[in-house]
Amino acid sequence: MQKNKNTFLIVLIVLLLLIIAFLLGYLVRNNNSSKNDNEKNAVETIKEEVKNNTTEYSTKDETVLNELISIENDTEKILSDSEDKSVLSIAKGVFIRIVDFIFYDGTIKGVTFNELTDKGKEKVLELAKIVDEKIENKFPNYKEKISTKASDAFNKASSIIKEGASDFANFSREKIGEENYNKIIDAKEDIIEYAKSAEDIIKESGGSIVSKTKDKVKSWYEKFREN
Repeated sequence: MQKNKNTFLIVLIVLLLLIIAFLLGYLVRNNNSSKNDNEKNAVETIKEEVKNNTTEYSTKDETVLNELISIENDTEKILSDSEDKSVLSIAKGVFIRIVDFIFYDGTIKGVTFNELTDKGKEKVLELAKIVDEKIENKFPNYKEKISTKASDAFNKASSIIKEGASDFANFSREKIGEENYNKIIDAKEDIIEYAKSAEDIIKESGGSIVSKTKDKVKSWYEKFREN
């Protein structure tokens, strides 16, 4: 009798654990689905604003935002299409190029981040945040694998982008700090191949990190800090 009672309790516990696991899985899937829907809606809203000129974007804002919308779409596609290792390299390259554009005066279609209006900059940060989080969902902690010497710097850049997307009034590129700024420059040899691997997605971009010498990029930061 006692044996049957114990067996019943074990079966009951196993069933309860299975139900809990199922509910947790459902909640996670539902949360991810809701998050994906929110991101899609955010991108579509920006796309419609640019297309219909419902917000006072400058011509340069529109040029960069349209390109970033295309980058976001292409990034989503490569992330969903393949498990190939080359996808991770491309994803890293996309993030590097975005960091280059926002923090190092790299260009997208000949336009720098500093040439955008505040509204344009805010939307750039929102799109950059979405791209970063999509890569993170596919490859958790991917920034740790870009470069051992600059992983904390890339994480700091990501944090500033996300904070700026949520509260643009408190955004400042200078928050990256000189030490982190220089770490990414010093990791140039580690990241240059990743940056090149993203050229099919980020077209017509000029990267300060990739194309300029360390001294030239550092001298820009000194001028930026003084201003």
